[in-house]
Amino acid sequence: MDFEKDYSEAKFIKLEQNYRSTQTILDVADSIIEKNKQRKSKKMWTEQKGGDKIQVWHADSEYHEAEKVANEIDNLRRNGVILKDIVILYRTNAQSRIIEEVLLRYGFPYKVIGGVKFYARKEVKDILAYLRVILNPNDTNSLLRIINVPSRKIGQTTIHKLQAFAVGRSLTLAEVLKHVEMISELNDGTKNRLTNFWNKLSKWQSECKEVAVSDLIKKVLRDINYKEFLLDGTEEGEMRYENIKELISVATKYDGLEPDISLTSFLEEVALVADTDNIDQNEDVLTMMTLHSVKGLEYPYVFIVGCEENIFPHSRALFEQRELEEERRLMYVGVTRAMKRLYLVAAKQRMLYGDFQRNSISRFIHDIPKHLTNCVGLTESVPVVKDFEFNQIPEKPVVRITAEQKFKDGDKIKHTTFGDGIVVERRGDLVTVAFNNPLYGIKMFAANIAPLEKVE
Repeated sequence: MDFEKDYSEAKFIKLEQNYRSTQTILDVADSIIEKNKQRKSKKMWTEQKGGDKIQVWHADSEYHEAEKVANEIDNLRRNGVILKDIVILYRTNAQSRIIEEVLLRYGFPYKVIGGVKFYARKEVKDILAYLRVILNPNDTNSLLRIINVPSRKIGQTTIHKLQAFAVGRSLTLAEVLKHVEMISELNDGTKNRLTNFWNKLSKWQSECKEVAVSDLIKKVLRDINYKEFLLDGTEEGEMRYENIKELISVATKYDGLEPDISLTSFLEEVALVADTDNIDQNEDVLTMMTLHSVKGLEYPYVFIVGCEENIFPHSRALFEQRELEEERRLMYVGVTRAMKRLYLVAAKQRMLYGDFQRNSISRFIHDIPKHLTNCVGLTESVPVVKDFEFNQIPEKPVVRITAEQKFKDGDKIKHTTFGDGIVVERRGDLVTVAFNNPLYGIKMFAANIAPLEKVE
C-alpha cells in the first residue's frame, strides 16, 4: 500500500471539499474564479448536492435595488428566517448609504461590520458640521469640530484661550472669532489664521443664499482642500472621499428648492435619519459590510449588491490584469460566504458619488452558466463585457421621485407607528404630516425613509 500517495490524494480532496455551501453556489464560484490565470485549477465540491439557483436581479435604480433587497428580506423573515442569518455585501462603503435608508424605512435593525454607519463616518460628520455652522454660526459644537479640520495650525491651547475669552464675557465662540483682535494672548500669526477661517465662513454664508446645497458642499470642499486632505494615497482615503461624493448625491435631492431652503431641508433630513437610526440593537440584527471584510465569515443568505462594471469590478481595476484578478478573488470570496442562497443584484442606473452612472452588468455575472441562475430584469440586450473592454452606454434621462411628487397636500397616509394622518406640507424629500391622534400631533419625515403609505 502506497501510504504517501493515499495521504496526498486525501489531503488534495480535503482542500477542495467545502462544508459550507451548496454545490450550486460552489459551481457559480468556480465559474467566476476560473478566468484568473494566476491560479491553479481546482473544482470545489460538497456533499450538499444541488441547491437553489442563484438569484440575479437587474433593478431600475439604486433605490429600486435597495427596495428589492429589503422586500426579499421581509419575505424571508415571514418564512422564519432570522435577520442574523442574512448579510448584505458591497464593494465600497459609499454604497451602504441608500441601503441603510431603505432598511430604516422597513424597520430592520442592522449593524455595519468593519466600519460605521454612513452618517456616523468622520468625513461625513465633518462636512455636515461645516454646513451646520454656515446655517447657524452659533452652533458651537459644530464650530469646534471644524475649526482645525483640515489642519489650520489652530491647536487646543488657542481653542482654550478662545473659549475662556468667550465665557468671561458671555459671548459665543462665533462672536469671539469675529473680533479675535481683542484677544491679547494670541500672537499675530494665530489671529491671521483665525481671521482667514472666519472670512471663509462669512463667504459661504453669503453663497448659501445663492446656490443649492449640493453646490455649496462642492464650494466648501474646494475652499478647504478637503479632497486633497482625504486622498492620502491609500485605498481608505479613496473610500473616505467616495463617502463625501455620496453625501453630495443625497444633497442633490434638494437642488430644486430655493437655495437657503435647500440647505435647511437637507440638514433636516440628515437629522431625521439620525433620529430614525436609534433602533433597538437586539441580538437579531441584519449584517452589512464590504466584501473586503467578509473573509472567514459565513451566512445562510447572502446579498451582493452593485454587481456592475466600474463598481464591481471597481473602475480602478479594469485595465490592470493583477487588479482585475484581485476583484475576481473578491467576488469568489463573497459568493462562497453563502450557505443556502445567494443573490447578485445590479442597477441599470444609479446616483453614486454625486453623479448619475449607467453601467453594464458585471462581467462576473456573465461568467456564470445560465442554468445555475434565475434572472429577473436581465435581458439578452444587456451587453457582455470582456476583460479590458470598457463599454460606454448612451445616457438616458433619469427621473428622481421626491416627496413633492410622491405625495400631495391633503393626502391621507398611514404610518406604521403613529397611525393615520394627513399631509400638510412637502418640501424636497421632506413631508410634514398631521396625525389624527393628538398625542402625536404634527411630525416631519424624510419621505424615502419613513414608513408612510398613501391611503385611498
